Amino acid sequence: MTTDAVYAAANGPGGHLRAFSLGGADRWNLTSDGAFQAVTVLSGEIYAGGHFDYICSTTRAGTNGTCLDGRLTRHKLMSATSNATVTSWAPQADSAYGVGALDSSPGYGTVAAGGAFTTFKGRTITQPRFALFG
Repeated sequence: MTTDAVYAAANGPGGHLRAFSLGGADRWNLTSDGAFQAVTVLSGEIYAGGHFDYICSTTRAGTNGTCLDGRLTRHKLMSATSNATVTSWAPQADSAYGVGALDSSPGYGTVAAGGAFTTFKGRTITQPRFALFG
C-alpha cells in the first residue's frame, strides 16, 4: 500500500498483480502464467513474487495462464513502476513453488524474499529459501 494505491497479488487463470485506488477503483492489472503470491513496495516501485515464469504483454491469458500476446521472462520475481511498466529487475529464481513472502525496508533500501527457491540467475548464485536485495 502507498499513500494513493493498494497492490494485490492474485491467482488466475495464471496470476494477476493488481493496483487499486484507496477507494477501490481498479487502476491496472498485470497478468502472468502462474500465481502472484506476494507484493511489497519500495521507493515507489512494486515488487512481486510467486510461482510464475512469464509476465504477459497483455492481460489476455489462455487456459492455465498461457500468455496469448507475448511475454517477458521473470522467473518467480519481478517489479513494476506505479503505472504498471515492468522494469528490468529480474533475479530469476528457480523452483516450481517460487516466492511466498516479500517485505521491504525503506530505511535500508532493501527487499526481502522468502520461498522455495535455492538459486538465482541461471543457478549461478546459491541462496536457499531467503534472499535480500538492495
